[in-house]
Amino acid sequence: MWNSSITPAGRDRLADWLARRNPEPDTRESDLLRVACADQGELADLRATLAALRADAEDRRAKVLARADEYREDGGPFPDRLPVISLITRLFLEQAEAAARWAAWAEAEVETWQGVTPTTGARLPDLAFDPDRPLP
Repeated sequence: MWNSSITPAGRDRLADWLARRNPEPDTRESDLLRVACADQGELADLRATLAALRADAEDRRAKVLARADEYREDGGPFPDRLPVISLITRLFLEQAEAAARWAAWAEAEVETWQGVTPTTGARLPDLAFDPDRPLP
């Protein structure tokens, strides 16, 4: 465990939080924190969080593409702003695609795990620290 100074009650609260889905519409940051703290919880919770992150990214991508189609058709509500809007639209698309690709990769890696720590069956993914090799 990465923090041996956490109390048993604190560890229980963290595990409860890891297992709970946040009902707020934008949960990405808290879900990423859940991934970062997953070694304090259960493998099923990590898998559920990764699936939620992938679904969120795929949903964001679909929404960005739908909005881009609208802009292509008629220039959208602010046609005079289309050049700068296009820059942001492309960023949102790239972010959603990167997040979906990362989540799918992480899900595939975690699928082979038996637990969330090295002693319980987690392993270091091959591409985790290799920036020169893109995720599949």
